[in-house]
Amino acid sequence: MSSHTQDISVDPRCSITIAAKEFKGAADGRVNLMGTCKLIPPEEREAAKAIYFTKHPDAFWVDFGDFNWFQMKIEDIRFVGGFARTYALVYSQKYPILQDRMTMDKK
Repeated sequence: MSSHTQDISVDPRCSITIAAKEFKGAADGRVNLMGTCKLIPPEEREAAKAIYFTKHPDAFWVDFGDFNWFQMKIEDIRFVGGFARTYALVYSQKYPILQDRMTMDKK
């Protein structure tokens, strides 16, 4: 079992940073998603696999015996517009968040 899978099994809190391909450093913008991860129930894994294959059609590793499917519940979003420019995005808890109204509060 991979170390990151072991880590999430012990503590499901996690984060992911999304940046443009052109990202070079602290002066560039990025988005940080923070939340908790949980295993996707067996009855929902085929749907997750189909979505994954739309972006990664040659992902042979999803059929490895130790491959797991996780879902991240996003609890906080931070937009970093560059050095010393951070904003928290406030949204309702309804999923998917992209369909909800968002407001920006400077932090």
